[in-house]
Amino acid sequence: ISDEALVPRGVDETTVAKAMAEGDTQTGWTAVVGAYLDGDISIGRAAELLQLHPIELTERLHRLGAPLRLGPLTVEEARAEADALRR
Repeated sequence: ISDEALVPRGVDETTVAKAMAEGDTQTGWTAVVGAYLDGDISIGRAAELLQLHPIELTERLHRLGAPLRLGPLTVEEARAEADALRR
């Protein structure tokens, strides 16, 4: 594995927003959930991008059998989740 493969990719918000606005929810869902599963974004950030409440996204991922990363791993993740919940 190259060092580049270990760098978090995040998610391109513009691409997600455009896909969702055009009704292409699958593209938006795939990009956001992929970034979440890769550990690049938190569940709170993923929910924010998908315009869902974090609990609703958690329930959907659970129903799909996707692994859940519960709780922030870093202070930055904790702050991002708190910010997403305040919006």
